[in-house]
Order: sequence, then structure tokens, then C-alpha cells
Amino acid sequence: QALRCDPTSFVLNEPSFVGELHHQAGLETDEKRRRLYRAGLNAFSLARRRREVRTIIKASSISLLEFGCLRRTFPKTLTVFLHRNPFEVLASYLALPPTFVSEFPFKGTGTTSEDILRQRLHVLVNVQRRIYETFLRSPEKSSAIILNHRELNLRTIENLYQKLGLELTSPLRKGIRDSFSIYSKDQSQRRRFTGDRRSKLVSRMLLEHGDFIRASLLPLYERVERMATEP
Repeated sequence: QALRCDPTSFVLNEPSFVGELHHQAGLETDEKRRRLYRAGLNAFSLARRRREVRTIIKASSISLLEFGCLRRTFPKTLTVFLHRNPFEVLASYLALPPTFVSEFPFKGTGTTSEDILRQRLHVLVNVQRRIYETFLRSPEKSSAIILNHRELNLRTIENLYQKLGLELTSPLRKGIRDSFSIYSKDQSQRRRFTGDRRSKLVSRMLLEHGDFIRASLLPLYERVERMATEP
């Protein structure tokens, strides 16, 4: 919502063509994928209004498996890598019904909801690990701004807008503040439902598989955190 507050920016929220191209066969070469990414963005850009002079893409997490290719396709873009503690990510995804997590194709074979949740946990851990490894392997990572989700506050958003070269006019500043207020209320509303049956099951699952999650993801998470603090 905050990104959409600027009338001179054309905002795409998790465009599906990025994640879908990653799964397509016949796109083995970097150049083929780059050509299709440019075509996909150009197609979306046909909807731009005359006053919209820049495009901002909020990419889905699965899109980061294509991080290097996307940066080579659009080399002059400012990239922000937003991440958070792996346990928080898993708790958030597992609390959603499977139909809401369409970016991670999953077909459960378990006979109980607990079996299916356990299988989803392993799928999500593997995808998260691949996302971190892809980012850390990419030479383009050095040009990215790395932010932890806990640092996402009003001042951070305003600083990002300034890095995009936007003038923080009074109407824009008000729009950012209003949208951030709505976001904060939504987050506190979600926390009210932590006592329901599904949330309790997710909490138990995370405790049972804590060692597996820590071994798979925490070293990668900490490497990215260190990169964020390096000069």
C-alpha cells in the first residue's frame, strides 16, 4: 500500500509471470529467461499512466530463485532484499490454508491434517534454503539493500522512497503514514487468533522440528544478517 502512494510510480504486486517462468521447461539459458522477463514487464507496463515514470515491483519470495537473472535483466534497478527469522516465516505460511500459498506448489499425501502440515513444513524449509543459497551465490547481491522484517517501520519506508529519488511531499508522506497505520492494525489483528487450534498445531510442529529448521536455515539467515551490517 505504501508503494502505491506515489502517483509517479507504477507498482506491480507480486506479478505472477516471474514465479511462473521459473517453473517453465525450455528456458534453460539465461538469455531466454531474460528476454521473457523483459517482455512480461513491457506487457504490464502498457497499463502505465502518463504520469507514472518508474516501475516498482514487489516480488514474491519464490521469485528470488531468479534473483541473479532478474538483476542481470534490469541491471540499473535498486533492489531491496527483505527477510526475517525463518521461524517467523514458517509460522506465517503454515498458519495459512494451502490454497493461499499458491506460489509453493504442494500436494499432500498424508492422511491427517498433522501429516500434511508436517510435509508442508519440509517443503517450505527446502524452498527457503534454496532462496537464501541463490541470493548468497549471486554476485549481484552486493548491490542490494538488505532489510530485516523487524526493521520495517515508517522511517525505513520513507528512507527507501528517498533512495528511489522521490521527493517526500506532504501528500505522499501522509499516504505512507496512513498505509503503514493500516498495516500495523492488520498485524495486531492477526495476533489475536494465535490461540486457535491450527495455530497451536503449527507451534507444536515448529518445536518438534526446531533442530531441523535451525540446522537448515539459521546459518544462512545469519550470513545475510551479517552482510546487512557490513560497510
